[in-house]
Amino acid sequence: MLIKFTLFILIVLIGGCTSSIIYVDKDNLAGPWDGTKTHPYKTIQDGLNVTTADSGDIVEVFDGVYLENVKVKAGTILRKARDETKTVAIIGKKNLPTISASDRSGIANFEVDGGNTGIFVEIKATPSNKKKPWTSIANCRILSKNAIWLKTPDSLDFGAGNRRTPKVYISNNWIQQGGYTAGTGIRFDLTGPKTGELSVYLDIVDNVIEHKFSGISLSAEGQGPNLGGFVRTQFTGIIENNLIIDGNTGIRLESRNLGSADLTVFNNTIANNKSHAIIASAVVGKDGGASTHPTVVNNIVSSNSGFGYLEFGEKTSAGTLSHNLFYQNAQGHYFDEQTGSSINSQKGLNTPIVGNKVIFYDGSGNLVVNPQFVKGKFFWNGTFWIPGKEASYFLQQSGSSKSPAVNGGLGSAKDAGLELKSTATSFNFDTGVVDIGFHYTIP
Repeated sequence: MLIKFTLFILIVLIGGCTSSIIYVDKDNLAGPWDGTKTHPYKTIQDGLNVTTADSGDIVEVFDGVYLENVKVKAGTILRKARDETKTVAIIGKKNLPTISASDRSGIANFEVDGGNTGIFVEIKATPSNKKKPWTSIANCRILSKNAIWLKTPDSLDFGAGNRRTPKVYISNNWIQQGGYTAGTGIRFDLTGPKTGELSVYLDIVDNVIEHKFSGISLSAEGQGPNLGGFVRTQFTGIIENNLIIDGNTGIRLESRNLGSADLTVFNNTIANNKSHAIIASAVVGKDGGASTHPTVVNNIVSSNSGFGYLEFGEKTSAGTLSHNLFYQNAQGHYFDEQTGSSINSQKGLNTPIVGNKVIFYDGSGNLVVNPQFVKGKFFWNGTFWIPGKEASYFLQQSGSSKSPAVNGGLGSAKDAGLELKSTATSFNFDTGVVDIGFHYTIP
């Protein structure tokens, strides 16, 4: 069973019984300004300035457009006011991130635009005095060129034998704009510590990403020396139930020099991109090897101009390639650059051994067939949005054109954690065997 952490649970966990709530309302022009609900601060940064790091303090923002570039302290939360039904937009100057944050922070329910990066988070993996090492970005509509960018500094040094395990949750964001060559949807540049180990758990789930040069781009690189040559900087976790469309590359997983990117890629729809759907690469460095062995299950990979799944390097075989639907990927469905192996048939995708070489470790239930997409209303974050390409990826549920992705996945909808979501234009819950591909939120 895939366990989900909702934003509410995260806020409860990050915050504590001693946390303060600080209010902001741009319409309070005359003051006084003390951060109370009666006398809120006029700017978001004024509210953030009075928070205390690692306190779980919460800054709540009322409706309107805020022309600011803001900085969020570690261990604090920035969100739209809970009883606010209107849009709260933060628009920053173009040469800076609109929202900059330190790790262990929470950001939720904003429209973000303007800056060269919408939301930038530096993950230092610093232990918190509250022992809650996670970051959450949720329910944001992001229009910036680079939507969400996380990175670690290259100066981390934990000490020999010490491992740190921060967690990052990125959920239910709608990432738009830019044309297919513009920026990245979700990017994480992970540089490991000089000594010690860093293992970042990622939960990237329920996001819609469109018109980006890279939809999701994750890069893990270690640094040495490391006499054993073993991986000590890694991504773990899951990329689940994301719709990645109309861009250039869908998902890019990279590891270099003691790095590892062995995540699960589960129930995504990656379609209509102008290059490859999934790229996995691993590059040996001066200190040792690297590993990228994703588990790829229940995804629809359709109508991409490059390959459906492309591998570079010696240690990049998919751990599992199972119950995916491939269709009309122009260069082919699977290609291993090192061996030159190209697999385009349904039989081939379910035969993991080719010429006595393991191409991927487990291949079964994969389909090569039209997914039978249909258009429907796109419901996101409490609102029906104007139908368009972003709403073209529902599945035909019945009749002669019924999608083969319906009930075509591995496991049940409940076990996949998708029993309260839908692939149908009627928004009926998915029941029984899980449907392959992206599931929409129920209105």
